[in-house]
Amino acid sequence: MATLKKKLIAPVTEEATVPNNKITIVGVGQVGIACAISILGKSLADELALVDVLENKLKGERMDLQHGSLFLQTPKTVADKDYSMTANSKIVVVTAGGRQIHPVSAMVKGMDGTEKKVFLSLPRILNARGLTSVINQKLTNDEVAQLKKSANTL
Repeated sequence: MATLKKKLIAPVTEEATVPNNKITIVGVGQVGIACAISILGKSLADELALVDVLENKLKGERMDLQHGSLFLQTPKTVADKDYSMTANSKIVVVTAGGRQIHPVSAMVKGMDGTEKKVFLSLPRILNARGLTSVINQKLTNDEVAQLKKSANTL
């Protein structure tokens, strides 16, 4: 016996299946939310998990996504600062920490005529091993004099 749905609706193509995928986004800044909206818009996940350390921002972004998801086919959007909610995720997208500035000082002995062994904050390159390079800057004579004065003061 045919179901009521089959009696009332004649399908022209096969019904799209909902993917059984959980996707987690770590970081709810501009890039993280852009990723979330793209994932929701393409219906790539049946559950979207958001993780961030800023609870108020996390809560607000989750509510925004839930309100907007009324127009989408996403059954579940969850958010928490605890990383345990990433369990069973098929994909984890890490967008956190892109704009962080690390407070690292570099030894400037021998740079721009500095003779003392002092550490100053200068533009530098960091990687997994730590400080690898200090970026050379073109300084005016006045700026070189100020740098030497700062080094001698320290």
